[in-house]
Amino acid sequence: MAMRSLPFLLIAGFVLVLMAGEADAEKEPLWSYETGDDIESVAISADGEYIAASSDDEVYLFNKNSSIPLWNYTAYDDIRAIAISADGEYIVAGFDDGKVYLFSKDNGTPLWSYATGRVYELALSADGEYIVAGSDDDKVYLFYNNMSQNGGDGNSEENSNEENELLLSSVSMISSIAAIGIIALRRRY
Repeated sequence: MAMRSLPFLLIAGFVLVLMAGEADAEKEPLWSYETGDDIESVAISADGEYIAASSDDEVYLFNKNSSIPLWNYTAYDDIRAIAISADGEYIVAGFDDGKVYLFSKDNGTPLWSYATGRVYELALSADGEYIVAGSDDDKVYLFYNNMSQNGGDGNSEENSNEENELLLSSVSMISSIAAIGIIALRRRY
């Protein structure tokens, strides 16, 4: 009986070895890219099509199918945070120089920038319309990305900053009203 099961055991063992080899092959990266500097932050679009990365002073955008960047932007200061919209249309980067930059997936020229404190955290809403930044000036900034409405031609930096000032003022006013309401409730009870 042992002799009859020997061929089956040999075949089963061979199949297991092949399966283990395939599992090891799946652990290998699809590609890699050498930047020459430490990678500070990475982000991937919800559909997995686009990857944004930042090294010390570079922002990179990749398509998942290639290790060659679609574009890169060289900054004059370190980049601390990066985020990408769900569809990969917009990339936002936060810099040590205290600025937030918005990019389109179509090119590496900033669509707009805004001065904050040193940026440590960023997030984009799924539709790319809102950007949140956290900085070392003890503030949370909420930006409206008007580029998502006008096609992102990059010619609206002044308007974008005016709209963001208005939005930031509105957020600040709402926060103040909420704080006054909380104080009033505390005094009441």
